[in-house]
Amino acid sequence: MDNNTENNKDGTREEEMKFPNPYEIWKKMYFAAEDALSATVRESIKTQSFARMIDAMLDNYLTFHKLYTETTNKWAEAFPFATKYDVARVAELVVGLEEKVDNIELNFLEQMSRLANSLGKIADQSQTLLAVRSNEETLQSAIANIENSLGELKEALLRWEKTFKNRDSSLTEPGDPAESEKEKPARQRKKKQE
Repeated sequence: MDNNTENNKDGTREEEMKFPNPYEIWKKMYFAAEDALSATVRESIKTQSFARMIDAMLDNYLTFHKLYTETTNKWAEAFPFATKYDVARVAELVVGLEEKVDNIELNFLEQMSRLANSLGKIADQSQTLLAVRSNEETLQSAIANIENSLGELKEALLRWEKTFKNRDSSLTEPGDPAESEKEKPARQRKKKQE
């Protein structure tokens, strides 16, 4: 069967109309004219007239751009609107200000950290000092107790010594034949000292 024909329900054939694809037509024309067109463009680019035409177009564009820039700047100066240069300058100032604020913030955080460390050290030292003071007070009270005990011990020794002296004196009377010559001067010295 033919691709362009189709069977109807009643069995008759009907030819289908086929529309050409514009892309296919363009593609065929492009490939057919590509070589000739490329050669023509290459030849025209090599000529002096093409170079003069491009040079004139570039000069015209630069002249227009310069005129446009000058006009825009004059217009911006006349009216209170910011130009892109003003905005760029303000943006640079803002960036510089942000950097300074960041530096200030970092310095502030460093100083706060140092301050916190210093306060921690001071707190540790004050706790140590309080412990030393409490130890010192404890030591002072212990020393006072020891001094009191020594005083009491001294008094007890003095009483004990007096008691023994009294006993010794009652045992040996002056002029007693049991007392030797050496003991007499020692006893007399003791009496003088008392």
